Amino acid sequence: MLTVPLLCGQSTVVEDYARAWLLAGQGNSDEAIPILQSIIVRAPACHPAYAKLTDAYLQKHAPEHAEAYFANLLGDPERSAFAHYALGQIAGLALRWSQAVDHYAACVQQRPDSVPCYVPLVYSLMNATRRSATLEDLASRIPGNREGSYSCLGFTRFLLAQRKVGEGLQAAQRCLARAETLGQIDFLAAAHDVMAEAFAATGANSDPRLLQQHLEADRLAAQLDDPEAAFSHNLAVCIDYASLDRDAEAQECFGRALTAARSQGHRSWLENSLIGTAQADKRRGTGHGPIPGSHAQFSAVFGV
Repeated sequence: MLTVPLLCGQSTVVEDYARAWLLAGQGNSDEAIPILQSIIVRAPACHPAYAKLTDAYLQKHAPEHAEAYFANLLGDPERSAFAHYALGQIAGLALRWSQAVDHYAACVQQRPDSVPCYVPLVYSLMNATRRSATLEDLASRIPGNREGSYSCLGFTRFLLAQRKVGEGLQAAQRCLARAETLGQIDFLAAAHDVMAEAFAATGANSDPRLLQQHLEADRLAAQLDDPEAAFSHNLAVCIDYASLDRDAEAQECFGRALTAARSQGHRSWLENSLIGTAQADKRRGTGHGPIPGSHAQFSAVFGV
């Protein structure tokens, strides 16, 4: 049975988050910030609000204000874990990798079900140690070590980052089975993502199994309170269509993404859509022309 995690809770919070997310996407960070702060007060588990508040402060070139805000939440048991999540993002963007590791580790230790903290913990640890970290180094920072319900997200990504493809694929399969047993939608979507990454690590970008995993993750992400996650999952599907030479579906998919970005006036969505079309062309290889409606054509049509 699938369960939707109470990320943002009641409908009024979800509506406020959607409004703040749109304002931030349009560059109106001064209006978005108080709404996002209000959401964190009312819905401490709404981790997309912490991430979007970080983005809004960074738009204002005020990371120090973001750090001060989230540091004040570290003594609050309900909000401390995702405050660490936000502080980890800020530290990572500043290339302070050891600090990022400490914050993401605190996030998963305080809330073992904090799905968004596991993957950046791995990447921060790899950067902090110049890729010399061991599996034991990661295990020491994760509650329950390898037996924790959600820890497979971190261990699988770690194995793939070390290019241990066979072990990583097996770990991804076990992680997906565990997520299916728990039925928590954000965990299940993340497990499909890591399964797709494991298939991609084999070097087969045109493997139809990537599309299968991304389609399922996209379907699940659409059920969450996070339009950013839903958009990024949909973009992964678009790229897969292009890699498989399914040009009509790729064109339609990218077209929907760019139309949504333009209609919402959302800058990062527009940028990510254009980046996605360029990635799709690259993955198709030099033997193929650009997909209809790809980067160059969309740039001309949308004036970007």
